[in-house]
Amino acid sequence: MWSNASSVQSLALGKSINIHHYLWLDLYGYLLPSSIPLEDPNLKIADAGTGTGLVCIILKNLSHRLPPSVQLDGFDISFEAVPPQEWLPPNMKLIHWDSKIDVLKEAEGKYDVMHLRHFMFVLLAEEIESTLEKLLKLLKPGGYLQWSEVDMTFFRVEKPRSRVSISTQALTAMVDNSKAQDPRLRSTWDVRDAPSYMMTAMHECNRSCMKFLSGKRRTRRQPEKLRELMP
Repeated sequence: MWSNASSVQSLALGKSINIHHYLWLDLYGYLLPSSIPLEDPNLKIADAGTGTGLVCIILKNLSHRLPPSVQLDGFDISFEAVPPQEWLPPNMKLIHWDSKIDVLKEAEGKYDVMHLRHFMFVLLAEEIESTLEKLLKLLKPGGYLQWSEVDMTFFRVEKPRSRVSISTQALTAMVDNSKAQDPRLRSTWDVRDAPSYMMTAMHECNRSCMKFLSGKRRTRRQPEKLRELMP
């Protein structure tokens, strides 16, 4: 039973993030690109900010390139949204870590691959550089860091021709407001435009993410604007 508004919001965000993971996998066709070698049976992969634990589970269950002996470690400040340990893959371990403090000494230089996603939900712009330095400490020399984020480049408002009477004023204002105020949401990396069949699901996920993201601002203008647009 979810007993307060904060818990309900966390539950809603967790659902959105889980759906977003599967949409992302469908859109890109991979969780880790083929350019990252995964043949070593002693490979160690870390997922920073593992959230619901879904990324590590997908790594285990969907990536046929991973040997069964690969170690999967999920790092996060809280594991309230993660399934019980007995429901997780046997080679997956959860490690408590706040990304705003230094990494554990025993974890330094341990991992071949570090994966993270949606970290801008928990970081302010000025915290990114120091957090990146900590993450790089976890990697072995020559290790790989894959960092994926929501991209605003292709965010737009569309509606079918059969519903031309529907107003999109609030949605357009929400997208324009985010594009203007947060350059972190405009990427020059491997950007993909979602096909039309994903649009509804993407829309529902992104609305929840926008609300959560608005809390990671130094100014109050963005959260107040979003509350006006999304009461």
